[in-house]
Amino acid sequence: MAWLKSSDTSYDHPVVVAPLEWDPEHLDGLDPYDLVSILYGLVWRCATYCGGKGLDYVVPDAVIAQMAGRNWRARAAQAARAGYWARCEDGRSWLLLDDAEHLFHIRRKAEIEWERSRRSDVANKAYTVPVRLRDGDGCRYCGHIVQWGARTGNRAGTYDHRNPGKPAVSPDDLVVACRGCNSTRKDNPHAEAWPLLPAPTDPHYGTLTIEFLAKAGRHITAPGEPAPSRPTPGDRAPNAATPTTEPISDRSAPRPAGPASGQGEEVREAGRVGNGTGPRRKRARRGRGRWQGGGVGDH
Repeated sequence: MAWLKSSDTSYDHPVVVAPLEWDPEHLDGLDPYDLVSILYGLVWRCATYCGGKGLDYVVPDAVIAQMAGRNWRARAAQAARAGYWARCEDGRSWLLLDDAEHLFHIRRKAEIEWERSRRSDVANKAYTVPVRLRDGDGCRYCGHIVQWGARTGNRAGTYDHRNPGKPAVSPDDLVVACRGCNSTRKDNPHAEAWPLLPAPTDPHYGTLTIEFLAKAGRHITAPGEPAPSRPTPGDRAPNAATPTTEPISDRSAPRPAGPASGQGEEVREAGRVGNGTGPRRKRARRGRGRWQGGGVGDH
């Protein structure tokens, strides 16, 4: 979906308030404050049109004429004088100023196509099943356990494209990554600046990953007794290698709390997968006016 995003400080952008400094001959008989609003509204309408039509910041004359009416040429020239756009070489269109941080941002065709491709790749089980089977729940950048299904937080589970901007062609193009590392890397095309940890020889599989793989016909069995401890999202995955560089997510960022009781993930540690529950606490029984047994409330 194409869209236009306006900065919340655009109202005071130097381009927007430029007419307030003009000499009267450039105002076309208009009050400078009125002209500020006229040009602001005209350009935003044209920019919205560009966003909806995927025109990559290019506004045809015909669109300006439709938006501004019979005086469109004068308004287009005034917008150019203010700095909103510049004449294209074809002489029939205008190229909008690209100031995403302070004015507005229009998603380009390439951005939209990449977003569609990215979503398609991470929904393709021909890629994600082998990736989860290979990486388990450990981030391949920092080694911490990710939390699948989380919508926020640095340890939310994601898939990262090793070659951003290019569709995946095999599972080797994707890795498991925590949101912190993925967001910090963004679309940096230089993969060598973001070295991967080696694929784990004994991956950690939590409950959600075990269920995910089972639905794809890849069953992770649970031999032996339950593991004595339970890693939680944010902990380092068992047997994960230690990163040798630090171009990744902030290690000092707070980690999300572990899952609530009864919702913990099963773990696979030292060749064992279990629910990680420890010994049960003895329950106290209400007696005749006093607590009995179990050592509860022992002082």
